[in-house]
Amino acid sequence: MARPAGTPPLQGAIHLKRRLFCAPTPGYSAPTTLARSDGYTPCMTFVAAFYNFSIELNHSDRGLFTVFRLKIPRHELESVESMYARLLAYLHCYQSGQEFTRGTSESKEPTIWHKDEIGELLSWVEVGAVGKRKLEVSLKQHPSATHSVYFFEDFQVHAFCHQLRGSKTNWVKDVHFYRIPVSLLEEMLPHETTSPHWVVSIIDDRIYLNIDGVDLEADISPLDIWQEYQNSLAEPGESEISDRQNA
Repeated sequence: MARPAGTPPLQGAIHLKRRLFCAPTPGYSAPTTLARSDGYTPCMTFVAAFYNFSIELNHSDRGLFTVFRLKIPRHELESVESMYARLLAYLHCYQSGQEFTRGTSESKEPTIWHKDEIGELLSWVEVGAVGKRKLEVSLKQHPSATHSVYFFEDFQVHAFCHQLRGSKTNWVKDVHFYRIPVSLLEEMLPHETTSPHWVVSIIDDRIYLNIDGVDLEADISPLDIWQEYQNSLAEPGESEISDRQNA
């Protein structure tokens, strides 16, 4: 039966529309995490797949052992390697209460953060390429928070070193930089499932990973980014290389 013109839509129809399109409504505040250790995941647009991880984490460097489930959405433009890098960084820097943010769709937020009960930022973690301005702003706004960056591709290191050009002082000295080996991410690919069981041990920045019975291991090594930057200054630039080739 047709509804008269001007009649407000049914509440059920509004509810269905919100579920399908995640449309914002007055007074509604969207959740700020992509995944939490309690398994909660808010509505996301453009999700390629959801992964439900069952994790046993023994982090000797932090003196903790915990078991939890983690539901992670992978953006349709995100590679599986990138998602694995996010998760490895999450486990390496693990603190109870930390969360994935909307970082894949919200450029102002890092990949992972940890806040206290009143919302004060305790740790800020970026995985992959990081913008100089984004890091500078967070260091200025949250000087007491721990800042960490995890690279997993060579170009990410090179791109950040390029952004450091012109820096007269080592303003990143208080930031913890790490390198996740891409070889580990490639070894993990054949064991991709949407409901894996991971047993993880981390000792002296070496990660021992068992994925559904398959053992893998690698170092997540600290990276002296300022030294990398200094080394990059001694390398010939693209124009110099081109000039040599044409000579």
